[in-house]
Amino acid sequence: MLRGRFDADGRPTFSPTLFGPLGQVTLTAIVDTGFDGDLCIPVPIAISLGLQLKATKFVEFADGRVEEEFVCRGTVTMGNLPPRDVDVELTFSDQTLIGSGLFQGLKLEIDYERETVVLKIVRRSQRRRS
Repeated sequence: MLRGRFDADGRPTFSPTLFGPLGQVTLTAIVDTGFDGDLCIPVPIAISLGLQLKATKFVEFADGRVEEEFVCRGTVTMGNLPPRDVDVELTFSDQTLIGSGLFQGLKLEIDYERETVVLKIVRRSQRRRS
């Protein structure tokens, strides 16, 4: 189990560590359940880590805008969860977002009333054969 926190603006966050060829950085990433990617970080962070460009992709935002973004590859760790190789989308914003792609195989619980954020590993039970 991994606990996140709420930031001063009331947004749920986690603190993943992102690794690149030139180093690592622990980020404060806002949980964005509408973002189906893994991680979105500001361009200067990607440059400082030496992340290599993998591709570009078109992204549609909630307001209907469509923009092309750069995609790099990186490795992320969070707490006691195993490291994951992830797609890292780059933004000219100053916010870091963590998306639903990074939560695959995990259970995300956000309780706004109690201001708790928790990630749990999901153990899939074996299906019974008839």
